[in-house]
Order: sequence, then structure tokens, then C-alpha cells
Amino acid sequence: MSRVDAKHMWKIYEGGVEAVKDANFYCEDGGFVAILGPSGCGKSSTLRMIAGLEEITRGELLFDGKLVNHLGPRQRNIALAFETYALYAPLTIYENIAFPLKAGGLKKSEVDKKVKQIADMLNLTDVLRRKPAHLSGGQQQRVSLARALVRDPNVFLLDEPLSHMDQRVRVVLRARIRRIHDELGSTTIYVTHDQEEAISLADSIIVMNVGVIQQIGTVDELWNHPVNKFVAGFLGEPAMNFLEGKIEKPQEVSIAGGEGEATFQLSGEVEERYVGGEVTVGIRPQKVIVSPNKKGDKLVPSLIEVIEPLGESKILTAKLDDVELKIVTSYEVEARVGQIIWLEFKPEDIHIFDKETENALIEKLSRNG
Repeated sequence: MSRVDAKHMWKIYEGGVEAVKDANFYCEDGGFVAILGPSGCGKSSTLRMIAGLEEITRGELLFDGKLVNHLGPRQRNIALAFETYALYAPLTIYENIAFPLKAGGLKKSEVDKKVKQIADMLNLTDVLRRKPAHLSGGQQQRVSLARALVRDPNVFLLDEPLSHMDQRVRVVLRARIRRIHDELGSTTIYVTHDQEEAISLADSIIVMNVGVIQQIGTVDELWNHPVNKFVAGFLGEPAMNFLEGKIEKPQEVSIAGGEGEATFQLSGEVEERYVGGEVTVGIRPQKVIVSPNKKGDKLVPSLIEVIEPLGESKILTAKLDDVELKIVTSYEVEARVGQIIWLEFKPEDIHIFDKETENALIEKLSRNG
């Protein structure tokens, strides 16, 4: 397996379209990195440059410290599984999975052993003698995944490999992909727009938007210390709530409600120049504390408009002036549509973002404190 280093890597298509801008990241030998972001953010272009399917416009790509910009996919010894499965129609499923092993000159007995092993792990044993045309889209995608995972490459590159499968199958296969990764000690780079996949699979997550890497970190770092509003809002379901706020003191922010302003303490300090200025306040739905009654001046009133039961929890949709808030709370909390509830935020759960740059203003202090 190999360590992968991308250094100042750009992809500029014809017409000057900048799909990937100055990407810097690495994946340790044996590491599992997910590239996460919305459609069109540049994640697939990044993966295709690593694979050698797209030319790197500027920058360097290294495998174990060796420059591979000039090498084709075969020379890089990578294994690929894409959202489009591209199976060999005349071949059986067994032959499709075995193809890269036979091309590599592996003995027939070893080929048979590896094919049956990966087929068992991905629930394909019963269809090995069929042709791709007789399989569902989800089964064909599993075959594509098996064909990639059956090899012993320097790097596994997986681009939305579970996208055509139903939710139950995806949950099962996520666990199996991670198991295969751990057993083989493989280096894996996984592209997805699905945050559940990224969170459940990867050791580290690269969040991209409009061709730019926004943040790289563990789930805990991205969740608790987002560096900007995009990362904060993209990660989490329901998404983070954003409110208008005003910095009263370096460690104090106020939020306007129906009955005036409520003031909240911050876990860190913002720079003095922000005092008196407007900011964006972020609070995750899971971190909102709900009270049926007003207790002091550090609560904000909100009107419940929708209640979504989710078994052990429920999601409240509430209105604070013209802003819609999502609140995840226990099923035991009494709530009804049309009820006024009072909201409280703990200092350590409040995120502050610059109104113009949308960068976090207390991220470093929160991380250290």
C-alpha cells in the first residue's frame, strides 16, 4: 500500500473552468480518507486526478514520496470502483471479478479463492454464473465494487460506490467495506456526497465546496470545530441552525427574540473589533435546550409549528421571528403545535461566524479551551 500526497493540485478544464483549486492533503499508508461535498464541488475530479484518468493541470501527486503525475492508471497500480459500474457484458460475474487477477498473472487456484472470498463478503455468491444483464443495478454496482476490492493495489479509489443501492443494503455494505479495508491494511480514498457514509467509514474527512478544500479533520473536529459556516451547515442532520446575533462583549453575544434580546456567554473570545457588530450565531439542533417556561433573561421564545416523532426522539420545527429552527429533543419532552417554548444555549455549543467571510471567529479558542 502507499501514502498519497497531493500538493497544490489544480484541475482546470477547457474554457478556464476551475474544478479543483490548490488542493493540499494526504492519506497515510493504510489510512481511510473520505472526500465529502455537494454535487459539483470537485471531489470526483480530485479522485480522477489521483487515478490518472484526468491530467493534473498544476501541482504534484506523490505515492510514497514518488511523483506520479506522468504515470497512467495501470502504472500507478490503483483499483477503481465508480458510480457507473461498466461491467463486461459478455462475461459472467465470476469472470468480471476475476478479470484483474487473471490480467495480473495470478494462478487459477488463487484467482478462484479470492473471487469466492470477496463474493461471499458482498453477497454475490449466488449470482457468480450469471451475466451482468440479469442483475439489478444495485447488484451490478456490488460486482464493480468486488472487482476493485479483489485486487492488491497501492490505493483503493471508490467514487460513490453505493449510490444505486437501497438504504438497508448500503448500511450493511458500509460495514463490509470498512472490514475489508482493515483486513487488507489498504490505503483507501472514498468520494461521497453522503455524510453518513463518510462518518461511518473514514478516519479523516476532506470537506470540499466549489473546488476548494474547506476543512480536513476527524468527525469530532468537523462537528465541534467547523472552520466556517459552510462546513458547519453541511455536516449534521438536521443542519445547524443559524441566527442573527450581535457581539456585546468579547465573550458575550445577544440574539433578538420576540421579547427583546437574550444574552449568552461564549466559551472563547472574539476579537475586540467585533464588539458592537453583527455576526451569525450557529447552534446544532441536538444542542438546543428546551424549557416550557421562561426562567431568567437568557432564554429565547419560539413558537412550535411542526412536530416529527422519531421513536426515542422528535424534531421540533419552531419559529423565532422570521427564522425557522430545528430542535432535536427527547420524546419525553412535552410539546404541542402552537406552543411557545423557551430556548437556551450553552456557551460551549455556540458557534460564531463572520457575517462577510463566514469564517468561524472563536474556532481556535474553542478548540484549545
